[in-house]
Amino acid sequence: MNTDGRKVTVKSMVNYTVGLTIPDLRFKREFTKEGETKSIDFDTLFEGVTSLGVRTLFEEGILYIENKQDRIDLGLEEEGQEEKFKILNRGQILKLLKVDPISKLESTLEVLPREQVNRIAEVAIEEKFTDFDKCNVIKKFCGIDVISSVQNMNEE
Repeated sequence: MNTDGRKVTVKSMVNYTVGLTIPDLRFKREFTKEGETKSIDFDTLFEGVTSLGVRTLFEEGILYIENKQDRIDLGLEEEGQEEKFKILNRGQILKLLKVDPISKLESTLEVLPREQVNRIAEVAIEEKFTDFDKCNVIKKFCGIDVISSVQNMNEE
């Protein structure tokens, strides 16, 4: 596989600052907001994902590579298998919260990386979501009490 000049687009899936650091290569990139993307040299990233810290950023859904072939070539997924890391965008999260049945929310939370579960709670709070049953399901999975957080926001 010729990787000369090949670039991989990496996207932040969280709304806080994340550092992607590969000390052996003196490589560092910082993502400061959700949806921010950076183009990173394939060979650099290939070496980076061999380290547990960098790999965890992808496995937990903090950073994401949308191109499936790039994920496969980097060893984050295997060819022919269902996507290993389920990553939801804000629109999909809102649909889960406001449209989908509670059973769909629960089955989705069961397979999401921890950081994505926390992101659903975060979006629910931002949207002042107060469906009691769905908020209890979210609390069961991540410990975040959405209803209390919304009430605290309303008091401020």
